[in-house]
Amino acid sequence: GNFVPVDMSRVTSPPDFGPEAPQPVMEGIDSDLDDSQDVGSSYDQSDDVETPPVAKKGDVPEDYPKPRRVKTGKVADEDEDDTEAPKAKGFKAWLAERRRKKIASQARLHPCPVAHTHPNNHPGSPGSPKARRNKPWLYAVYSLWMLLAMAGLVAIVCIGHSRFSEFEYGEGWRGISFVSPYAAELEGDPTLVFNKITMGPWEDQYIDSNGIYEMQVHQGYRRSLLHKHKGHIKASYERLGKLMMGHTPTEIDTRGRALLAEEIDVPVADLPVLEGFVGQNLAGATSPEAYTPVSDIKTCTFKADASAQCVFEWKEVTRTDPTQPCYMIVRVVNPTDPDVSVAVHIETVQMGTFGLYKEWIALTIVGLVLLGIAFEVFHRMWVAFCGAFAMLGMLLIANMAPDLPTVMTWLDFGTLGLLFGMMIIVGQLQRTGVFEVLCGACLRGSKGNLLYLTLYITLITAFLSAWLDNVTTVLLMVPVTMAVFKAMNRNPVPLLMAQAMLSNVGGTMTMIGDPPNIIIGNELRNYIGFIDFIQNLAPGVLLAIPFCLLTLVLIFKKDLKGKVEGFNDVVTVVDQYKIKDFPLFWSSMYIVLGVVIGFLLHPIHHLNPAWIALVGATLLVLVVERQDAHAVLHAIEWDMLLFFAGMFIMVEGAMELGLIRKIAQFLTMIIDTAPPDSQLIAAIEVIIWFSAFFSAMLDNIPYTITMIPVIEQLAATNPVLDLPILAWALAFGACLGGNGTLIGASANIVTVGLAEKDGHHIGFIKWLLVGVPVMIVSVAVANVYMLVRYAI
Repeated sequence: GNFVPVDMSRVTSPPDFGPEAPQPVMEGIDSDLDDSQDVGSSYDQSDDVETPPVAKKGDVPEDYPKPRRVKTGKVADEDEDDTEAPKAKGFKAWLAERRRKKIASQARLHPCPVAHTHPNNHPGSPGSPKARRNKPWLYAVYSLWMLLAMAGLVAIVCIGHSRFSEFEYGEGWRGISFVSPYAAELEGDPTLVFNKITMGPWEDQYIDSNGIYEMQVHQGYRRSLLHKHKGHIKASYERLGKLMMGHTPTEIDTRGRALLAEEIDVPVADLPVLEGFVGQNLAGATSPEAYTPVSDIKTCTFKADASAQCVFEWKEVTRTDPTQPCYMIVRVVNPTDPDVSVAVHIETVQMGTFGLYKEWIALTIVGLVLLGIAFEVFHRMWVAFCGAFAMLGMLLIANMAPDLPTVMTWLDFGTLGLLFGMMIIVGQLQRTGVFEVLCGACLRGSKGNLLYLTLYITLITAFLSAWLDNVTTVLLMVPVTMAVFKAMNRNPVPLLMAQAMLSNVGGTMTMIGDPPNIIIGNELRNYIGFIDFIQNLAPGVLLAIPFCLLTLVLIFKKDLKGKVEGFNDVVTVVDQYKIKDFPLFWSSMYIVLGVVIGFLLHPIHHLNPAWIALVGATLLVLVVERQDAHAVLHAIEWDMLLFFAGMFIMVEGAMELGLIRKIAQFLTMIIDTAPPDSQLIAAIEVIIWFSAFFSAMLDNIPYTITMIPVIEQLAATNPVLDLPILAWALAFGACLGGNGTLIGASANIVTVGLAEKDGHHIGFIKWLLVGVPVMIVSVAVANVYMLVRYAI
């Protein structure tokens, strides 16, 4: 904890330090007084007021409070015995006790304890004010390592400047076919070849006069045609080609409407497949079959109405003929139309020995970041920044360093924008006093029973998280909880943790309750809908909530059970809470109501909730705070937003290095090794438990994005596995696993940030000790529910 400034009202008289102490220097004061006058002579002093004696350094009055480091971060009371500290157990406790005594001894020598808590303020340190005054060159020598570190970073950037990717708009898109494949020459025997391919929706590519399929806008008629004929992948190429070629938009509109009105039998055609391999042109011919594969052949299939991304990777490829170069080959294979051409975006990277261990290096960086956050080496925002820069450094070594615009796309602006907008709205709501009024209502409803109060707040939070997103819910409900416990003079941390965990559990119930569900619903919209989420996930969530509450009450039985002491006095105090500003209250409530309605209508407009929150916040600010921008921005937790940004970049960098993809391949291997009659059970078990574990360690958003193509491939290649069932297992694991650690879910970070703003610290280890049991219980209940409903 940090020291709190001493309440000087407790000091009955100024300290008598004697005439030998130096007088304080008043900096920044422009005085017109004569040199003979002191600062205090500018006003008349009464004769009966005794002038305090000059302070003497080293003397401290008997009633001067002695600061001590305690868990709550407050200064110990005077009546507490501070003469003999309890014996420290363990190295960490011994180190903390030694530091406490050292700071306490400094504080007795100097009247301001806060100013001497920083190590550079110690009189003997090179960075202390005394050293800077007497020997300024000492501080220059002490800080020389910073110059050397920056010089090293600049040298690394200059040496590796050729490894940075600076793509122009549209660069990297190529038209390929079976006859004209993509071929990139490689150097020597490749240690590792990494190939990332981005493919647009197949329905958005049409044939032109040269037979090339290109990305093009075509009034949406191909999509409408596909929907009309219910799942047929391709309509007649000739009819669609004639529809689009060489016609004005008006003519396209007329022809499209006529084509949709026709009752035609659309032939079913297969989606084209991309083949990739490392090959050599041993015969020296120019035919498509001239390239002989020297590696295994990997494939990737287009999607009808959605973009797809595939990664081909080969390790330690040996050439058949060492005298001939080898090539990275990507070509199109389409059984129904061999001459078909497609437009794809291809990035090819060849790596050395580093490429063989890049996943393990990425895992090491993630592990170090988790340890840094767990042991609070420094603020978690800086830990996340260090992890992000370390991951970018690894990408530089791997010859995959992205440019700045690409890194910006790694940020989840949906989450950041939602937090930014809702923080502004909640900040204005706090000024109205509405949270204190709700606090009084909760206390009166509990009738002095802490268990009833816990059930009220957690169940309301879980219900709201199902229909709002869980980040918005905790932003609205956490201030109410802190106001309730401040009125009772109790520690709110146990209920805050329970509230955040129940928000993650309740958000699993619907498509809009948690970011992983939103991603699953959007990516698999052709297979599952909004009502499907409620029908399949809500029963499991309703079964899990009682077990989660029981687990939390058993862990915090001293804090969440029992009677409120002095309940009648507390109610008397909270009855005095009133709305402070009714114009601001009604303006804020109307905005909140509009934002909530916008969130609930997400299945209709499919707009990112961040837009709704940002528009609502902007409208509210324009009404109530047109000029004072500082007062509005003061309510935003910038360290929280920057922590999210650092974590997003770190996790996306780990995904670029292949860590999450390797995890997905590991899960697929486990499922494929199960007996055919048990593969559905194995798939449910593996996906739900491993998703919960990795979502607790990593951010569940990129993990979910990576796992969706995996479950699609599993369902496509295995008739036993049903894609919606795999999607429900992924949703349960990714959402419920977020309770495991402090960084597992966005709602956890928001709760911790709001608690720290109010002076209550929640550490990584403390969350881990509570979150892991709740995660195991909730995932176990969801697992049993899925097995009973789908596999037995």
